[in-house]
Amino acid sequence: MRPNLLVDSRDVRFVLFEMFDLVSLSEYEPYKEFDRQTYEAVLDLAEQIAMEEVYPANTIADKQGVTFNPDTHTVTVPEVFKQAMKVFNEAGFTGLVQPISCGGMGMPEMMYRSALEYFLAASISFTIYITLSNGATNLVRIFGNEEQKKLYLANMVSGKWGGTMCLTEPQAGSDVGAIKTKAYRQPDGTYKIKGQKIFISSGENDLYE
Repeated sequence: MRPNLLVDSRDVRFVLFEMFDLVSLSEYEPYKEFDRQTYEAVLDLAEQIAMEEVYPANTIADKQGVTFNPDTHTVTVPEVFKQAMKVFNEAGFTGLVQPISCGGMGMPEMMYRSALEYFLAASISFTIYITLSNGATNLVRIFGNEEQKKLYLANMVSGKWGGTMCLTEPQAGSDVGAIKTKAYRQPDGTYKIKGQKIFISSGENDLYE
């Protein structure tokens, strides 16, 4: 196991394999195809991409920042993040825990969280895009109708499309209990939204289509 200045890889493995006995999940149908060797390979790949792609990109992106075009209302993300995201997506991490039926790998949530630790250590700014997309994908998969699933899931699991977080309102920041925005279902199945959102995390940007 090579030294890692970002994450204590030995500790990650201790928690996964000794403390929580991740491999024991292979007794259950969704995870029968996975063994420790497979999980180790995923951790190694996460570490490699985090160290070689994401961590170097973080410093450059931090200096460049994102830019906002007031005419088109779009945000331009630093090119180094786009390259890092390309590698991340091609490695399959975007759909690591999503079901195989949706185009994902179907791995346990513990595996996703552990792999994510490497990327968070390398760059929180980069990783927030990933976590928001995974959350939005879960929302569509669990609560969406068949038409919505067909339209969104494959594109989101592949990393072609991304997700956002729309929580903050003028009177509600971290206090989500103070949120007042409501959605009113219409006869045609659509919704009318009443309320105001002022900060959209991972909003309109060119990291995704």
